[in-house]
Amino acid sequence: MCGITGIFAKSSKLSDSELTQVVQSLKTLKARGPDNTSHYQDENVILGHTRLTIIDLSKQANQPLVSDCSRYVLTYNGEIFNYKNLRSELESEGALFKTTSDTEVLLNLLIKKGHQSLNTVRGFFAFALFDKKELSLTLGRDYAGIKPLYYSDGPKRFHFGSEMKAIQEYTIDKTLDDQSLHAFLNFSYIPEPRSVYKSIKKVPPGHVLKVGPQGTQLKKYFKPHFHRTSLDEPIIADLFKKRTVDWMESDVEVGCFLSGGVDSSIVTYLASQNRKNLKTFSISFKNNQFHDESKYARMVSKKFQTDHHQIDIGEEEIEDSIYQVLQYIDEPFADTSCIPSYILCDRVSKHLKVALSGDGADEIWGGYDKYKAELLTQRLSLISPLLSPMSSITQLLPRSHHTKIGNINRKVHKLLSSLKHSPELRYRYWCQFNDESFLTQLYNKDFQSRALTSSIDLIEREMPHFGDFNDFLIKDVFNILPNDMLVKVDRMSMANSLEVRPIFLDQDLFNLGFSISAKEKLSLTRNKKILIKSFQDVLPEEVYNRPKQGFSIDITPFLKSYLHSQPLKSLDYLFEKTKLTQFLAAFKDGKYQDRQSFAWSLVMLDQFLTRHKGF
Repeated sequence: MCGITGIFAKSSKLSDSELTQVVQSLKTLKARGPDNTSHYQDENVILGHTRLTIIDLSKQANQPLVSDCSRYVLTYNGEIFNYKNLRSELESEGALFKTTSDTEVLLNLLIKKGHQSLNTVRGFFAFALFDKKELSLTLGRDYAGIKPLYYSDGPKRFHFGSEMKAIQEYTIDKTLDDQSLHAFLNFSYIPEPRSVYKSIKKVPPGHVLKVGPQGTQLKKYFKPHFHRTSLDEPIIADLFKKRTVDWMESDVEVGCFLSGGVDSSIVTYLASQNRKNLKTFSISFKNNQFHDESKYARMVSKKFQTDHHQIDIGEEEIEDSIYQVLQYIDEPFADTSCIPSYILCDRVSKHLKVALSGDGADEIWGGYDKYKAELLTQRLSLISPLLSPMSSITQLLPRSHHTKIGNINRKVHKLLSSLKHSPELRYRYWCQFNDESFLTQLYNKDFQSRALTSSIDLIEREMPHFGDFNDFLIKDVFNILPNDMLVKVDRMSMANSLEVRPIFLDQDLFNLGFSISAKEKLSLTRNKKILIKSFQDVLPEEVYNRPKQGFSIDITPFLKSYLHSQPLKSLDYLFEKTKLTQFLAAFKDGKYQDRQSFAWSLVMLDQFLTRHKGF
């Protein structure tokens, strides 16, 4: 895993001061690649790279990597798990290799077969390829958006980087995108391809972006292969076993996150079949048994004989990590699960460079409770006029993610409220953390006039059509994963120089998951049906025969303390001061406990705006 950054000259030669900017940009990416920092430079381009050594630990595999013919230069972040097979194919066609790295395989693959060959790559990546003869630069990103890639396309210069902080070191326009700020407060993230700045965009997953004499062109390369069929559980389990062997390819030790849930338990089982004394890691919440799953993690570890490490955290560890998270995140992002994720990655990085995770399983195999809620909403739509008034009753009762009763009422309230929305608008409703009516009553008039001119599309890509509930699941693959879940995992792991591999997002497993009908995956009473059936013979029954728990924490004590001591002055840019002050006072007094996510969003936004010039 690595960090990449660079400048491409669209007109006039690059200057020495621009090299200084690249050097500064590389410093912001040091945590992504602490083992080596290098750059390539000529009069048209500067490509930078920070390396975390995982495959081929030699210096010869350092980047940027120049082709044998000297025409092409590649800087790349990621891992390709079928690189040995791809290498053999390329060698049979005459390609020569100097290293045993997957980087050199990707370079030769792009040279000989073009960007459509990325459909044959299994793994994750973000890259920039410079063509000296054509004077063009091509960026590419994996199909799921596991690895991030930002860019700024100006009239004379094109800049790119693995994180926004890398691009912020360049001389670019930093005008805020007010619609993106509203989207952040609405959903807790900013949907791609947008960013918090108007001039900075994200390369969409499954796309390549080419800039050169013909201008800037964005092309979709990803072509999924779904073959609708009914598969036996042993066939599913067998493909998972084969792909796990691939995803454990490494020249350093590989471990595993183990929360005690179904997904991480499956990954732990699969990995333990390939590695004795597999190191596994879980979080135990000292003061919140409602969110604690550590006993199930210990149960799984015992069964598969792993070398298990339980990380006990309390309020002190949580508060310390919050400030680390606030310092590292460079764009407004308010998923509170990034806090325990940071702690987990920090502790794991003391032992390993690589860990497997279960990310992506819920979206592909139907794991979230909201999926059952949407199925129920579809069936209740005919009697929705009779049920909708009941939401006023749930409105009066406590709603919270962090207590059993409060969580039940929260889910019931959201279900009943969903009945008010049309099928076309309901997906947006399920995604939002703070509804627009709540936000707009707090905004000042100037911000409303700038931010609410039109609605941002959550998904701007063409999606496959299945004709069943897979149509809902695929939306989450193209929205929740690249905008929220994978952002959280990438930033928190890279902040600690740890590579996390979400094995469920292997391209073959993705194609498998959406080749299976939705009714085989979930029902009103059961999530991930066929996935659990495929592994229930090896998993402890207590793991798969219980309700799903999210990886979240209650940060209300921190928020109340923080809001008492910090004035949040920068938020006058968005909010009517009197109304925001009233909300904050009520929250600090114990009201609005269902608005913890909004209070956290305010803290994140204030931190960002305070760093942003002009506040």
